[in-house]
Amino acid sequence: MNEVIEAGGEYFLPPDRHAENALWAIRLHGVLAIGVSELDAVCKWRTAAVAAHLAVRQLTSPAWSQPMAVET
Repeated sequence: MNEVIEAGGEYFLPPDRHAENALWAIRLHGVLAIGVSELDAVCKWRTAAVAAHLAVRQLTSPAWSQPMAVET
C-alpha cells in the first residue's frame, strides 16, 4: 500500500475489510484494478499493467509501423 501511494497512485480500502462484498482498488500509472481482497487487487493490477505495457510496446515498435510484406 505504501509503495502505491509513494509512487503517486491511489489505494482504496473497503470501509469494512471483513465484509463478504468488500472490494479493494488500486490505481497506479494509469492502470486500475479491483479485487475481492488486497492480494487479488495487487495480482490483477500487475496483470493489467503488464498487458498495458506490452500493448504500448507493440504499437510503438518499429516492426509494427512497417508495412506488411505480401508474398505473391
